[in-house]
Amino acid sequence: MKKNLFIASVFLFTISLFIGCSSNDSDNNDIANSGNLFLKINISGTEYNDTEGGFYGFSDRANCNNNGDLFLQSVGQIETSKIFVQCFFLHFENNIDFSDKTKNIATNSGITDKNEVYPGNDVDVCGLNNDFSIIFEDKVSNKYLSFKPNTTKKHTITKVTQVSEDTTSRDLIVEGNFEAVFLNGNTEIPVKGSYRTEIEVLK
Repeated sequence: MKKNLFIASVFLFTISLFIGCSSNDSDNNDIANSGNLFLKINISGTEYNDTEGGFYGFSDRANCNNNGDLFLQSVGQIETSKIFVQCFFLHFENNIDFSDKTKNIATNSGITDKNEVYPGNDVDVCGLNNDFSIIFEDKVSNKYLSFKPNTTKKHTITKVTQVSEDTTSRDLIVEGNFEAVFLNGNTEIPVKGSYRTEIEVLK
């Protein structure tokens, strides 16, 4: 699964470079306005950074509230010989839902240790708008880790900025921070960080 996601991200990144080379000045301005996208994450005191992992996502994700279509946007990933960590942001896919302030409330943001792409031991996994998911694999034991029960878990969206718009979609930058504690056997693994990712909502 990881290799497939990596191949998909490389493919989409290559396409984005090709499109970028042939784009007009307006497109280039939109890219400049979006600024640097990143995932910064501290795992047990060690800092990791990814500025290349958020180039793809998955549409039509299961919505626990059944109040709109959801899109699972990759924010970034970290991989070493011992761990694989990937973060995702779940958001309304269509502008009619995204622009509805009674449904899309930035302060209603959650954090999970699984999603529909990486369901863990669960057969059926649904999500909520503005969920941030952290998928953490211990490659040594070849198992996915879960949050430690009864510990602080939070995800806060700090800023949402529109960077471009046309007749079919809107592009926005979402910024936020997060923290949680994973459990590997009896060992606690504190995780905290911040991100800046770009999302697209359809008109």
